[in-house]
Amino acid sequence: MTDKTDVPARTSSAGSKTSQLRLRGDLRVEEVGGELAILDVEGESLHRVPADATDAVRLLQRGVAESDVPADLRDAVASLVDAGLIDGTSHVSRRAAIVGAGGAAFAAATVTTFALADPAAASTMCTNGLTTSAGVSYTSSNSSAMFNIGPAGMGMTTTSLLFRAWGGGGGGGGSVASTQASGGGGGGGAYAQITQSVTECTAYTFDVAVGSGGAGGVGAYFSGDGTDGTGSSVKDSAMTVIVNANAGYGGARGYAGPTNGMGGAGGSTGTGTTITSGGTGANGYGVFAGDKNGGGGGGGAGSGGNGVSPGGTTQTGGAGGAQNSGDGGGGGMGGDGGNADSNGSAGSARGGGGGGAGGTYQANHHNGGDGAGGEVWIGM
Repeated sequence: MTDKTDVPARTSSAGSKTSQLRLRGDLRVEEVGGELAILDVEGESLHRVPADATDAVRLLQRGVAESDVPADLRDAVASLVDAGLIDGTSHVSRRAAIVGAGGAAFAAATVTTFALADPAAASTMCTNGLTTSAGVSYTSSNSSAMFNIGPAGMGMTTTSLLFRAWGGGGGGGGSVASTQASGGGGGGGAYAQITQSVTECTAYTFDVAVGSGGAGGVGAYFSGDGTDGTGSSVKDSAMTVIVNANAGYGGARGYAGPTNGMGGAGGSTGTGTTITSGGTGANGYGVFAGDKNGGGGGGGAGSGGNGVSPGGTTQTGGAGGAQNSGDGGGGGMGGDGGNADSNGSAGSARGGGGGGAGGTYQANHHNGGDGAGGEVWIGM
């Protein structure tokens, strides 16, 4: 048995030897709520380090001479030494680590130790064999979407799951023959997201509804408005809504007068902790002499910003909302409005509104562009 009263020599400015203290390299250190959990697989134990002693662990991860341990961390270092978590300390007692550094008598223990029957399994495996599913994107509805949650991590029983939804864009308005009036662009769909706590080693089932884009208005004498898109949502097994993003509205048709169609409003509401709005479609523009362009569709909302509203009588569709910090959550661009005597263009995924149809003095009706469908994403 090692004699713990033996104290290694210390370095002084005159050049004597010193003991270098360093946290063992085979330990796993995890931060949990401001505290640290240290897994010692070899020792089959888990050590809890409170928040006021975490600086001692960080110091020991870098390595420090006994004589250089700050006074306010000596007791924490001594406690880590006693727990057997320091390299090269088999001959260093708790008191020697403190007094040898010029300290006083130690206070209460800093580290709390728990024995584990199988620490490796506790941190990396579920007894039911579940591992966490990869993030998945849905572009069509699924009433029984499955997502597995594996181990939550050292000292944890829960983790967080992210739900994201993009609503569908509205369709662009059509135009009526011989009226020279143009259709308005459809509105972009909204975006919503939320993070919820889930339990480790559990299989979850969700009802995923993916919103569709609204149809472009079919030019006709007594109809032709673009239809509204539909929203996207996720519900839990009790059919409680977790996240929901509303859709953009359809643009109105152009008709005799000439009366140009108004752009549809962008989706702006939903259920979630972060909600961004789709852009509003531009109005159609048509006169007896001059341009007869359909209004551009509104951009779909993104995780980092609202979709762009083309504004006024702009023919070009609005840009999709930006993504957030490279998370890939950008919205789709709105479709361009049609030129004179042409159909509007479809919006782009996710959730771009369709462009309005261009006006005509010919005997042909023209159609608005379709709005783009929405999307749902579930993942860590």
